[in-house]
Amino acid sequence: MAEFQPILGIVSDNNDPDGLNRIRVYFPYLEGARVCGWIPYQTFMAGEETGTVALPEVGSIVFVNTLDKHRTTMIASGTLYTEKHRPPRTEENSDVDFTPFGRHR
Repeated sequence: MAEFQPILGIVSDNNDPDGLNRIRVYFPYLEGARVCGWIPYQTFMAGEETGTVALPEVGSIVFVNTLDKHRTTMIASGTLYTEKHRPPRTEENSDVDFTPFGRHR
């Protein structure tokens, strides 16, 4: 496995005790599946007086970037729609929704 390979994980906690909007992620697909410590969740225009706050729900699948070969520094950068966590229905997707794997339902 490459040193800085992105990995998928499942949000196990989104209630950051320090109020920094970090999340904890469970990695069931890695050898010795484990939950990581609190990692930052990338958001749009983060700042003290600006930005958005939209943390993923517990159970959501997230895309995590590893920044070192030991996976001690990570950043979660997005969530994936799944059968359980579907996209909101809008005019743009009211006829056909897509799963994260490109299947139509």
